[in-house]
Amino acid sequence: MKEFFLPIDSRITQAMSKVSSWVDQNYEMGAKNNFFETADYYLISCVLAHGFTIATHEKFTTSTFKIKIPNVCKGLCIPCLSPFEMLRRQKVRFILQLSNGL
Repeated sequence: MKEFFLPIDSRITQAMSKVSSWVDQNYEMGAKNNFFETADYYLISCVLAHGFTIATHEKFTTSTFKIKIPNVCKGLCIPCLSPFEMLRRQKVRFILQLSNGL
């Protein structure tokens, strides 16, 4: 499974510090504890470090009790879009092919 994740490099480590600082300023303690234990923290740090874009079904919220990916992305100027928007931008097309029996 190690091929699935980028190895932590110095750019990711620096980005983790930026993400951590931003989250620390904006959320309740329980939300922060939960966020730092999830893959979202690592994912957002990788995206920030390497200039990627995040595609997520999560929606921006004003709550300080739950940290959502779009909130962190907005706060750190990270590109974030829905999976549907990503598919449109990539011009993905799904073609339905029916078998002979249908």
